[in-house]
Amino acid sequence: MQNLVLEILTKEEERFSLRHIGAVADMASLVPIISGKISFDGGDAGFDDFRRSVLECFYREIGFADFVARQKKTHFETPFFNTLYFYLKRKFNSKDKELTDWEKELGLVHVIAWQLTLSLFRRLRVSFSEEKEDFHTAAVVWAYFEKECSNILPIDFQEFIGQVGVGEEYFCNAFAEIVKKCAENVTKRKNFAFDESLLSSALVEATYTFFVKKLEEEKLKFEAPAQLKAYLARICEISFLEYCRDNKKEFKNSEYIDEIAFCDDKADDNDENPDFDAADVDVDITNDYEVARAITVILLNKEHPLYQKIVRKDEEKVRLLMEKSINNLSYAEIADKLYGNGIPAGEKEKKVISMRKEYERFRAVLKTRYIEITSKKCANTKGRI
Repeated sequence: MQNLVLEILTKEEERFSLRHIGAVADMASLVPIISGKISFDGGDAGFDDFRRSVLECFYREIGFADFVARQKKTHFETPFFNTLYFYLKRKFNSKDKELTDWEKELGLVHVIAWQLTLSLFRRLRVSFSEEKEDFHTAAVVWAYFEKECSNILPIDFQEFIGQVGVGEEYFCNAFAEIVKKCAENVTKRKNFAFDESLLSSALVEATYTFFVKKLEEEKLKFEAPAQLKAYLARICEISFLEYCRDNKKEFKNSEYIDEIAFCDDKADDNDENPDFDAADVDVDITNDYEVARAITVILLNKEHPLYQKIVRKDEEKVRLLMEKSINNLSYAEIADKLYGNGIPAGEKEKKVISMRKEYERFRAVLKTRYIEITSKKCANTKGRI
């Protein structure tokens, strides 16, 4: 019977790496002890009960519950937690998983939502350490972690943004790929009069750095992937314009494509507004978010056919709007930027009050202008599109 007990214990040790995690040092010495406490009449019918009795006795002998209790109190990496981590990574391997909806919306190629990173595992470890239950066998511990891991994987869109915000390298790398695609979308519409080899990396770095900074300041909130893509598109466009300005580079827009919607129809010769971008017609003017996106895209590009129609003579107000909504500056910061740091406190306070009123008013004015132009265009193209 001792051979049978040894076989059971050996398989248990191999399954959970009990020696490696430090739960037991010498398996062989336990065999005669357990054999003396467990009886077995033989036969397949009673083997499962016998095996269960052997393992229960084994875990009592090695004081496994106390071992786990000590592990809960550790604040550093141990063989116990390292073994669990790599086991879970293999079990929840993302290779056989499909992209989630939010990953598809962001244009990701490889699955990341199923990736168990160290930071996510540490979160499970904290929950485990706070668990009041006694864990008497390795199987119970492993089952606990598998259940908890299933509860957090696949991660959702908000968790992905949160992981980028805390600097989790794996998700930051995936986010950098998203930013890179946004930068490519910006540059592919341009005809450059200069070597563009350094441009893409410069845009990615500037956009990525700006975004992470705002995340760390907790100034960014995104409800859906579409909002993130629109925001990144705006920041990439701003970074591009700043790069060209700072490096005295010239470019011309090729065919401009609105990020909001795509339309193959082109204005014909009888169109009253042949310079109007047909894509803008597809914006839902009852949706404040879509209208705001459309206006932002226009304001970011002075060569856009609607730029002059929207802005008219309000360039300074546009600057205020962009500093506030895109760069997330406070009104006091904008006042310093526009009027200099030396502006008297009383004068600065008046400027801040004035800017706050002007900001809200001008946003409404731009919306009204956009809707008027769009409505007029829709009326002119009715029956043709």
